[in-house]
Amino acid sequence: MKLGIAKYGNYEPKDSTRIFSRLLAAHPDEASYAVLLGDSCNDITDESDADEGCGVLLDYAQRHPRDTAAAIAAASTIIRTRQVAKFDMARQMLSGAIAADPKNPSAWFEMGVLDLQQNNWGESVASMRRAAEIQPASSKAHWRLAQAYFHLGDKEQAHQEAPAVPFSLPPSPSAVLALQRGG
Repeated sequence: MKLGIAKYGNYEPKDSTRIFSRLLAAHPDEASYAVLLGDSCNDITDESDADEGCGVLLDYAQRHPRDTAAAIAAASTIIRTRQVAKFDMARQMLSGAIAADPKNPSAWFEMGVLDLQQNNWGESVASMRRAAEIQPASSKAHWRLAQAYFHLGDKEQAHQEAPAVPFSLPPSPSAVLALQRGG
């Protein structure tokens, strides 16, 4: 476990994922290993890397539906690595997490990101709005909310959300650039 934590601390998510997935596979009901694996999997960006170790997290989340942190981490990994074939599974896990804890901003945020990736702009607005209401200081929720409003053609609302985003973020995508130009 110490090696996995060291790898994670050195931002080596592929290696830490491999280590934590082995630990969770050996101890399939150990929630602390699921948490560590979830953190590592959330730093994975490539689907093939996610398949290698994060499948153990997905199995854990399905076997432990009351573990909302594992469900959110597993769904987030699916979304982040764009495993489109598993989007329905991610939606189901996030819906369960929201039902179990309707005030969890991470569950609402990830649902909104999933809706953005599926071009469900209206649904994304609802989820991101809820995430931003629960956690008003979340620049990520405001950023994604502005994107959803922009795609809906509601530039006024998008402009209202865009100022909530700090300027320290990486260069903005074309939607935010268009917002900044007023178009």
